[in-house]
Amino acid sequence: MDLSLKRYSNETQTLTAIIYLCWLAEGNTINNQLVTKSSLQGYMAAVRDYSQQSCGRDICLDPDPNKDKKEWTTHKMIRYIQNHRKKTKGRKQKKDPVTKKMILYLRKISKRRHKDNLTEALIDWLVLGLTTAYRGIKWCQTKDPKKRNSSGFKNGFRLYKDKVEYTDNPIYAKCIGDWTFYDQNDIEIKNPLEVDPNEIKTVRDWYRYQKNSSLNNTTLVYAATPEAPDWCPARAMIRILKRHKRLGMSEDDPLAVYKRNANSALGSFLLKKTCEDYLNEAGTATYPKGNTNVKQSWTLHSVRIGATALLYARFQNEELIKSQLRWASDKWRDYIRYTPVLAGLHARALIDVDTDDKEPSYYNKKINYHIKNIKLRK
Repeated sequence: MDLSLKRYSNETQTLTAIIYLCWLAEGNTINNQLVTKSSLQGYMAAVRDYSQQSCGRDICLDPDPNKDKKEWTTHKMIRYIQNHRKKTKGRKQKKDPVTKKMILYLRKISKRRHKDNLTEALIDWLVLGLTTAYRGIKWCQTKDPKKRNSSGFKNGFRLYKDKVEYTDNPIYAKCIGDWTFYDQNDIEIKNPLEVDPNEIKTVRDWYRYQKNSSLNNTTLVYAATPEAPDWCPARAMIRILKRHKRLGMSEDDPLAVYKRNANSALGSFLLKKTCEDYLNEAGTATYPKGNTNVKQSWTLHSVRIGATALLYARFQNEELIKSQLRWASDKWRDYIRYTPVLAGLHARALIDVDTDDKEPSYYNKKINYHIKNIKLRK
């Protein structure tokens, strides 16, 4: 067989591309998984590049003898196969949730370091994230902003792609103007860094930009929890703001900063890879894998999954989850199934529910509601 395909006719070359695509569409891919249309298009793009170099033409094009070569288009069979896979869902990306136990582990190791160390800063964002369900882009930088200055970035920070009228700040990440604090009388606190945290009743969080652009320029309200100060979102925000000021950051700089070492003159920005390394250390230490082969993985998105799991475990209310945690779709259900939350609900049902009871208990009613309304994807 001539791997360059030069010795074959145009028709045979294109037929080879079609057969290869059929083979891919049946799941003969990397890791032997069915893939989506976009992935198939990626494979075929590689075929196009290879054939251009090896035999001087794009073998995905239909060699119609009745048309000029410049008018040849992608063979209709290739388009059909790719479109047939359009609704195929790719491999589920299993991610584990950030939990309170993981945060407690990070608090333990943070005690050995200076006040504004990376772990301490990360803890504040994790505590806050369990309430707000922030996506990683809302607080963490993908690369060091001081070393990055290219299209789509301002001084290295990720920017929103479109110009909007309601703000002149294009930076995705949370900045100083995004949080507004209110006291027990619902009056705005002008100097939140100088008041007793117990005076804070609520915080309004301004979401300038969101993944779903139709939800841009919205505000959500979060309540302070003085009865549980270690998990209070308002107090975490205050600590973040104080650290930002203490490290001499510009008011235009994003808020997620830390001090690289005790003698550092300036603050540094939290970076995605470093934070995920700490999350995986905490997760592995807190939930040892034992003898199982199940891969455990924590990413910045694990914060959002953890917040969803907490709210679901407490209320099992779909509308509350979607509105308070900004889920525009039902994708959150995929993440709940990977947490111990459902196992906990099942265990409580075994204790509280008796199917021989004529009058179902309150909890039995809650379980029935859960079964009726929450359809878990297989």
